[in-house]
Amino acid sequence: MGSQHRLRQRACLLLGLVLLAASATGACSNAVRDEKRKLLLAPSEDLAKRKQEAWEKIRVKNDDGALLPSDTKIAGVRLPRGLTQSFAREHEWYFDCSFSVEQLNQYFRGQLEVGAVHSPSNGILEYAAVSPKDSPDHPITVSMFPVPASPGRSRVRIREPLPPMQNVYTPEQVQQQMQARQRVAQ
Repeated sequence: MGSQHRLRQRACLLLGLVLLAASATGACSNAVRDEKRKLLLAPSEDLAKRKQEAWEKIRVKNDDGALLPSDTKIAGVRLPRGLTQSFAREHEWYFDCSFSVEQLNQYFRGQLEVGAVHSPSNGILEYAAVSPKDSPDHPITVSMFPVPASPGRSRVRIREPLPPMQNVYTPEQVQQQMQARQRVAQ
């Protein structure tokens, strides 16, 4: 607050000097008025610009009501803004939001290579073995369903297949392990 006050005092002093110089040189009063306006309006213009930038960062829908993408990617798919992770397991994520299943459906149709939509029961949509448009060789399952006892809220579940096992034993290694276990048991 103190620095803004000092800045305005300096601006007024500068303005006074400009006025004095303008009167001494006979400069046009419009130039002085424009300079004064520029000094007084600059901070509010900057504030309006910062407010607009902050609004754009937290906005979850565009002017048409469609969900906007966030910077968050899970299993290769970019999530919409406004989702909060409720819990996760290995290769499985759950997100809650205040969007309808239909809004989520429209958003994910734009993000995924979708074939058929599976609807196991009323209000539940599931895309099985679909791929994000950014990484087509990465199949995932996306399910969207309303949250029970919470009208207007939905949940999104994203699952990716488990990676193939890395430690595959040969039959000889399995036999050696079995023999070692038998020796310990005796």
